Amino acid sequence: GHMTSETFLSVPEAAQHVGLAVDTVRKYMVKGLFPAPDAVIGATQANVARGWRVETLDHWMNHRLGRGYRSDLKK
Repeated sequence: GHMTSETFLSVPEAAQHVGLAVDTVRKYMVKGLFPAPDAVIGATQANVARGWRVETLDHWMNHRLGRGYRSDLKK
């Protein structure tokens, strides 16, 4: 079988995909609210790059805390 490389979205791309600010995504990751990355590149914490499949992000968006829940959007 011939290998096809998968496409993973970086943190900024993932943030854009789900419609959140990069800072918000990073906070979610720290709190364990963001899905675990499908790919982790780099051995040391300082240099780690994380990647997500579009499917992972779409699934998360469709199932997180009731649709459209944003506690940070109180105007």
